[in-house]
Amino acid sequence: MAVFQWKSVLLTRQCWQSSARCLLATIGLASVVIAGCNVDTPADVQQALHQATHPADREEGADFNGNTPAHDRKSDTRIDWDAVYIQGSKVGQISTANSSWVNPANEALGQNIEFNFRAKLLRGGVAATQSIQLTSFEAPIGKLVRFTMEVGDGHGQSTTTGELKNGTLQLFTIGREGKKPGQNSPLRTAIAWPDGTGGLNALQQSLTTNPLQPGEKRQIKAFNVIYKQITATELSALEFQPTTLRDRTEDLLQIDCVEKIADQPDLQSTLWTNHAGEILKSHNPLVEQDIYRVTKREALTDSGAAAFDIVRDLSVKIDRPLHDPHSAKQMAYRVELKTSDPKQVFVDDLSQHVTIVDKHVAQLVVRAIRPEQPGKLDVAPRAPVAADREPNSLVQSDDPRVKQMAETAAAGETDFWKLACNLEKYVHDVIREKDFGSGDLVSAAEVAERPHGDCRAHAVLLTALARANKIPARAALGLVYVPQQQAFGFHMWTEMWSGDRWVPMDATLGRGGIGAGHIKLKVTNLSGIAPITAFLPVAQAAGQLKIQLLPPE
Repeated sequence: MAVFQWKSVLLTRQCWQSSARCLLATIGLASVVIAGCNVDTPADVQQALHQATHPADREEGADFNGNTPAHDRKSDTRIDWDAVYIQGSKVGQISTANSSWVNPANEALGQNIEFNFRAKLLRGGVAATQSIQLTSFEAPIGKLVRFTMEVGDGHGQSTTTGELKNGTLQLFTIGREGKKPGQNSPLRTAIAWPDGTGGLNALQQSLTTNPLQPGEKRQIKAFNVIYKQITATELSALEFQPTTLRDRTEDLLQIDCVEKIADQPDLQSTLWTNHAGEILKSHNPLVEQDIYRVTKREALTDSGAAAFDIVRDLSVKIDRPLHDPHSAKQMAYRVELKTSDPKQVFVDDLSQHVTIVDKHVAQLVVRAIRPEQPGKLDVAPRAPVAADREPNSLVQSDDPRVKQMAETAAAGETDFWKLACNLEKYVHDVIREKDFGSGDLVSAAEVAERPHGDCRAHAVLLTALARANKIPARAALGLVYVPQQQAFGFHMWTEMWSGDRWVPMDATLGRGGIGAGHIKLKVTNLSGIAPITAFLPVAQAAGQLKIQLLPPE
């Protein structure tokens, strides 16, 4: 079992903090997908990275946009500090340095923003550190010029850089997410940049340039660096009211915030601003995470041993023990969410039928699926697409070592069910080192090279072995029953296409398919530039889900 870490990126000064309120709902999701190891970096990418982080080292005669003379200088720098708490325990701190740059005529060139986030957590009792370093430069009008982001978890690091040119954002990702199948080159992607799109600092610029007033609503369209797409954030201002901060109470404006991400659940959070539009507090209800503006001393004060355990504190307790659910053919559950819509959170398909009871409650009927069970399909499942068959940056089914493993595991079997069971058992047996201390999502090639990891490593490798054997396969994310805890913990497994249905397989169990002890929140082929978006429904369920076993019909 793996419990997904919940961590996010807090972007520029208060703007990045504001993005973080939404993104810290998924604390750890950033590193789950994009943390990785360093690889050889092509010269053009090295230059882009260097220019993003060293604005004063540009060639003489070119400004940040590359078209005006420049002997520029840094005019002033402001550094803000924030403390991050989850469920009342301090887990980390943020520092944000905002510098203005001017040319010899003292004309503004733009802002350089340096953001650092560090957290200390536990994963199943094992210490885990998370870090994000992000540098961005924006023109005076708020237009993004370039940025670079480094994400690490103590085991490795990935780097993403972006540069806006001719209406297109050019992205380069170097590290685990950026590895192409069988290569060490970065993943390069272009994103269309519509007119009116703000940069990474768009939200804070809007709030400080024109502070919201009670009753006012506003929408900000900007680039979300974690999900690598343009999102719309809706702001709704309530009233100024006494608000408790870490060291005082102050009249602040409460602003409800909803970030809308394409084909994903909305991310909801709340922030509080002063009359100048500065964000002094934010709250995310999904994992009870709060961010406070504090002094440098308080931000850096060591809170001692990590108190927040992702495995323990984000597991979903159940009212009574389940009897061997992994062998059961069918079980029914009542699920209740504090704020989210069950239709947006739970998958409704052949293995899991969802009946909505009200806007926050649903009944799930989970059943075991085999190639011949059930015998009749009332509704045809969604057939595989090309991305369910092909290699990608996480599922390198064409990697030589992965292909060799796939051939060994298959043992010449051609029958679908026997082959699927062979692959599942092989992965279960070959991953002997169970590593819960690493926060990153390792790729299939890396697991093949060094068989270790948690449920994510099992699922990614099994998915790759299936595709290498010409079986369409994808990953499923959700929850699995853990008898020792009498609780459901966040989990990842594999689904394979038998010809007329998706059949779930779980290499962490190695039982030959699964029973009714898995609750599915999302399926994904783990392709694209930001597979982290597939994990959003998991974040939606974190900290707000109740599960009750229903009696059999």
